[in-house]
Amino acid sequence: MQVLKNDYNITFQSERGILLVRIVGFLTAAKYQACWTNVLTQLEQKPIYKMLIDMSESQVISSENQQWLQAHYFPRLLKLPYFNQFRVARVVAKGIFGQVSLANIERLWDNNPLNTDNKAADFENVEAAEVWLLGQ
Repeated sequence: MQVLKNDYNITFQSERGILLVRIVGFLTAAKYQACWTNVLTQLEQKPIYKMLIDMSESQVISSENQQWLQAHYFPRLLKLPYFNQFRVARVVAKGIFGQVSLANIERLWDNNPLNTDNKAADFENVEAAEVWLLGQ
């Protein structure tokens, strides 16, 4: 596994059909937005129905990045023609600040008027997240 510090890695596991997004440390707005723009580009280029987000080593997500998700990421994600079949497994951050950031993002997502009932779930480790995704 690649060693990261204050960075991200995006890998498509073609044999499993899973887009793996790994975030480590604190990402600046430029890096955070580049990460999620890259994810959207991949999701728009070809149908990928499963995404695993490993935030186990991430830190706080700035309010600027949270607002960017709501204004830019969520609307594009919701426009995916296969969105209703899209599944997301998140490995939650171990630190309290990362957990609070995720709770804030989930609140923004839940309050989005375009949001439909999609499946997303949180896990304590990558293995459990993969098992859930592969069973979807």
